[in-house]
Amino acid sequence: MKTINDAIDIVWKQVNASLSSTITGGVYKLSRPFESSLEDVVVNALPITGETVQQCVINVNAYVPNLLLKIKGKQDSSMPDYARLKQISETVISLLHKKTGSNYWHYVENHAVIRNEGVNEHYANVRIRFMFTGED
Repeated sequence: MKTINDAIDIVWKQVNASLSSTITGGVYKLSRPFESSLEDVVVNALPITGETVQQCVINVNAYVPNLLLKIKGKQDSSMPDYARLKQISETVISLLHKKTGSNYWHYVENHAVIRNEGVNEHYANVRIRFMFTGED
């Protein structure tokens, strides 16, 4: 039987190989450093089934600091960096949509951009449907 850790490791490797050198922060499993204000990507998962074909949902969250704008002489950091969120989202989606390995396959199920309440950042959530085929 596989665990969510096995699925996270597979997706993390795929994302880390392409994004670690193009973002200001890091690519992490489960959570990110406390109070990080960098571009970070976090790979986490919801529970996995115990059936012959095991399934789970993997979340890839790409955190991007908001823009720092000057509006009417005052600084404003409430606006998302839309261009950067779009760029990172497109990279993650292209990396993870319809991928197969020797004993797994996964695809992008949906995508959203969410405001991270209480912090001057937004994050792109890419939700992956992940399946282990039962073969090792």
